[in-house]
Amino acid sequence: MTTTRRFIWYGLFGKRRKLSAIAILSAPILAIVFSLLVTVSIGYSRIEHLVIGNTHSLGQWVVGIWSGTGPQTIAIVGLLLLVAGAGLFSAKNSGLVPTILFVMGPIFGIGLARYGTTIEHFSPSKIHRHFGATAMQFETVGPIETIGTAVFLALLWGVSIGITGFTIGAVGRRINGLFGRGLNGTATTEV
Repeated sequence: MTTTRRFIWYGLFGKRRKLSAIAILSAPILAIVFSLLVTVSIGYSRIEHLVIGNTHSLGQWVVGIWSGTGPQTIAIVGLLLLVAGAGLFSAKNSGLVPTILFVMGPIFGIGLARYGTTIEHFSPSKIHRHFGATAMQFETVGPIETIGTAVFLALLWGVSIGITGFTIGAVGRRINGLFGRGLNGTATTEV
């Protein structure tokens, strides 16, 4: 394998096969564990409110962090923990794909906790108003919508957090190399 191909392979899939396999195989386990934890503890609706708050756009979300209408501190701490976990994994293994899959597991699990919850949605049709019916409708989330939401959340948040953590880990690994640490952890001194 040429140096360029090896560099790309290590960047995508990691240097250590066992660590990459552990990350990939732990993603479904983390999804199940997080789904059960969210379901039996605070529920999906509460997590959605903690992450999104009362905002409806990215600008409101960013401003809402400071005004108290956006994501709560615990949600930001959770996101930072996911970024830190991805960064540490990337610093040890340097594989983008296993890092992203490792992060997507818990997020997919949180999306699975949406199953069976009652959601409300607004129907923009004016027909409801002509018959005196309210435009708000309530329905229970089924398995297809649950899987779709879980995949959407895992892709949206997992990929962005995984790439951020991967970048932080790669930069950390480079900085560590600049300060004279070899691959085996011993300091190298050149005269």
